[in-house]
Amino acid sequence: MSKIKNKILKLVLGTLLTFFLTAFAVLPVQAETHTFVSNLQPSWNAVGGGGVWSSYSGYPGYEMVSPGITTLYEGREAGIIKAGLTPEPDGHYWDDGIFAFKPDVTINALASKTFTYDVVNQYGENPVWITIEIDTGEENNRDDNTTYQFVPTTNPTSWHTVDAATGLWQKWDNDWGTVSEAPISLDSVAITHTGLSVVRTYLRLGMGDSYHGALGQGTVAWVDKATLGGVTYDFVVKPAKVNICHLDKDTGTYKLLSISTNAEPAHRKHGDEIPGDNFTENCVKKVVTGQWLLSVNGGMYKHDMFIETQNPDGSLIGTGGYPSDGSYLPGFEWTMDGQLTGNLITITTHYDNGYTATITGTVNTSWDSMSGGNGTGGVTDWIATRVQ
Repeated sequence: MSKIKNKILKLVLGTLLTFFLTAFAVLPVQAETHTFVSNLQPSWNAVGGGGVWSSYSGYPGYEMVSPGITTLYEGREAGIIKAGLTPEPDGHYWDDGIFAFKPDVTINALASKTFTYDVVNQYGENPVWITIEIDTGEENNRDDNTTYQFVPTTNPTSWHTVDAATGLWQKWDNDWGTVSEAPISLDSVAITHTGLSVVRTYLRLGMGDSYHGALGQGTVAWVDKATLGGVTYDFVVKPAKVNICHLDKDTGTYKLLSISTNAEPAHRKHGDEIPGDNFTENCVKKVVTGQWLLSVNGGMYKHDMFIETQNPDGSLIGTGGYPSDGSYLPGFEWTMDGQLTGNLITITTHYDNGYTATITGTVNTSWDSMSGGNGTGGVTDWIATRVQ
């Protein structure tokens, strides 16, 4: 009997466990995409544009141009949007600025996900507002689409987040943005147009005289990030570039690279350096150690020269001999000392026979040749070329 009870108890517990696992299962959360925007251009495909159309248009011509750059404003990296800056001849302002997005979601998905933007005004009182364009007519024909707008009722003077998902939206009566219907929630918009695609979303400033602002400075705002349709568009400052001499371990030579300043510490950590004290602009290392062929007095006397040590202070130590075939004449082997300052070089040779000569000159930009004029000890001119 006890065995039967145990079986019944296990069956009940198993059924309850299955119920709870099914009823309270945690559904997988779809990860949002994070896109960086560092280049503000009137183009969907601009490098660094993040797929955002960024533009300003005004009198004359109302040609869409870049609104400016991303920069650090009040502690945040952000993109500029502006309006109310260029009047028409009659004094009225119809210029405007936009950030345009292609959400690629239905209105239901847009309403159910995070729909916010972080913004602050630098000049002007009017807030950055937003419109959505829904594909309500013939598919892929934008002439018969329906547009709704949300205009924030407050505009704090410091950085703040606007939650468009909780705002009230008004339907446009026409392409000029006239509105007459009562505001409704975004959820109500989704119910009205359920299953239809949102083909455009716009952050906007303009149009109208009020955008010129109470102080006459126009309306200029900065957007840090905008999240819509599962994508966060993060306006950031494009990292500055720096040239660095990068060691190619396969060849043992250095090559010039242009890298982000953010990557510079990692490169320096494994021995790369920027052009300057130790490298030329073309990443030729400024060293004179090695074997050289030293010719003096118009090539009449050719010597082997081995610069063996180049100290951090530029002092040089080495050896050499005459003639350059290695079978040095008695008394014509020598030691040398010298000094390298920038590309200026001084070398003094001390022969075994007591003879001493000093030469001065310059190293060429490839650091494989050096030369100079008259020296001491009877030297009239000299040139040294690198052997290895």
